[in-house]
Amino acid sequence: MLCLFMIAGIAVLDHLSGFELSFSIFYVIPVAIAAWNINLPSGVLFSIFSGAIWSIVDYTSGHNYSNGFIPIWNGFVRLLFFLIISYLLTEMKRGIIILKTLSDTDSLTGILNGRGFEKYTKIMIAQPQKKESVFSLAYLDIDNFKNINDKLGHSSGDLLLTTLAKSIRDCVRDTDIVARIGGDEFVVLLCSRNYEESDLIMNRMKEHVDIVMKKNNWPVSLSIGIVSFLSNTSELDSLLYKADELMYKVKNTTKNGIVHQYIK
Repeated sequence: MLCLFMIAGIAVLDHLSGFELSFSIFYVIPVAIAAWNINLPSGVLFSIFSGAIWSIVDYTSGHNYSNGFIPIWNGFVRLLFFLIISYLLTEMKRGIIILKTLSDTDSLTGILNGRGFEKYTKIMIAQPQKKESVFSLAYLDIDNFKNINDKLGHSSGDLLLTTLAKSIRDCVRDTDIVARIGGDEFVVLLCSRNYEESDLIMNRMKEHVDIVMKKNNWPVSLSIGIVSFLSNTSELDSLLYKADELMYKVKNTTKNGIVHQYIK
């Protein structure tokens, strides 16, 4: 609606100023707004509309051309210019979105990296509708992962990591956040109704991962530390540190287990 009002305003100014003073360049503004904020089809639509309005204003301004083909050509050129602007802006926006996505994504596994995890975790925890929810932050480390790289090669290690990432992602909900924040270290943020629900999800996930690892003949397991908390409990860094501590408590004793602690 704003773009339509802008086109109408520009058309009035263009008409009142006559053919000697042109405002046609300002039609780019609503075209650019539509292309950037909505999508390319909208940019194309407003390009056609702007080109048509400009042609009508030019025709009614009393401008006499030496050849009747000239205003048609001018209208076509301006339409082409508007269409090019629409295309370039939508491609630029798409490129920016891709770059932002890549900067938040782990290139090997396709899940979030540390930067993306921090970004989306803060957004989730800050949501007012999740104020009464219990969040659980799980820190996962692969036991004996170094042996895979040493004995089977880094390609096998990479395959294990991508398989593990997919297995974790398959076992949690779409609203949960999964990230790889180190070589063989992963984190998961769950938003649950209570402590028991997140504990059930993580135990089920670990059982599934154990089955997948055995199926692929990878002699590894997971050490997992989990902290559950309310949205206003503490800073993310301190929660990650606590979950990391719990994970190492498992790793330095029995390995292949879960320690879950609730922080009030």
